[in-house]
Amino acid sequence: MAEDEELDWFGEPLPPARGGTRLAVPCPFCSELFQEGPALAGHLRAAHDFQASRRTSPLDRLPPWLRGLGFLPLWFVLPMTVGLVTLVYLVVRELDQWIAVYCAALATFPLVLVLAHRVFSRRAG
Repeated sequence: MAEDEELDWFGEPLPPARGGTRLAVPCPFCSELFQEGPALAGHLRAAHDFQASRRTSPLDRLPPWLRGLGFLPLWFVLPMTVGLVTLVYLVVRELDQWIAVYCAALATFPLVLVLAHRVFSRRAG
């Protein structure tokens, strides 16, 4: 680590966007150092015949309308969940009351998915 490098409160080097210096990244094939992403990508293409591609999220493979379900407003999702739980309980109660309770608990899964999408999509972005 360079002596003149800026550090944050925890002693970690600052990223370039906040005044820190760029760290050199080695080529995975020949260990040549690069400080710019496009330069590394060009080197990989020219020297190693390797096309670097961006990583994609598994959510990117879903249809757009399915990804959009994670952005449903909570004022819609909560009553929908209550209605779904009630409907599942009333239908399955004819078989057995305890099975109806378990199935009604599983009917809260759409709410769990929407809330998890909200939490994890904000961390990634």
